[in-house]
Amino acid sequence: MNKDFIYAVTVMFLTTPMVPKILDYYMPLNQTRPQISLYQTEYFVDPVQYEIPILIHAYIVSPFPTTVIVAFDSLYANFVNHACSMFVVIGYCRILKSTYNSCLLFIVMINMLALSITGFQTVMKMNETGEMIRFGTFSIGQVVHLFFLSWPGQRLLDHSLSIHQLVYSGEWYNISTKTKKLGIFIMMRSRKPCILSAGKMYTMSCESFSKVIKASMSYFTLLTSLK
Repeated sequence: MNKDFIYAVTVMFLTTPMVPKILDYYMPLNQTRPQISLYQTEYFVDPVQYEIPILIHAYIVSPFPTTVIVAFDSLYANFVNHACSMFVVIGYCRILKSTYNSCLLFIVMINMLALSITGFQTVMKMNETGEMIRFGTFSIGQVVHLFFLSWPGQRLLDHSLSIHQLVYSGEWYNISTKTKKLGIFIMMRSRKPCILSAGKMYTMSCESFSKVIKASMSYFTLLTSLK
């Protein structure tokens, strides 16, 4: 689902330069509508004369970052699902945390930076419907991406906390005294949840995601009032 949404947002973003051309064809005006570029670049050539080659190059290059993000998210979600399954048996997963700690820090920082920039542009372009929709769509994509990074972390946290209840609810009275003592140690360890974090800044959970959304909404509300 995350993969499909990211690709859908990418397709919407890539089609924006074609909107003026389509409107000029079906709903022509007395003058040509302003052209929209995917992003501001400098090729050191005349952008009007070489509009088509520049656009083709942008279309070829733009999907690559999306593919990298989808590949990372898919692998990340699969590993987390595997770890959740392992919790049913052993309840131990520090390797996963140490593996993704730095990667998640980088991804979350880039996500929040992009959300701040596109959100700011959305507010600033409120008088330009096309541009507002363009940047607003990208902002929504960043929010959904952050959610799908936080949700596996929430699942991992919930599964790790469930170990305590599962051990307690088991038929511990039918096992040996030695095994009962091991069960006590398992219950003690499971009181400390296993979490995924982006460095030490952001815990991958729904609670952290909601805090980011609330802070973003407050920030954008303030910008709107100032504007």
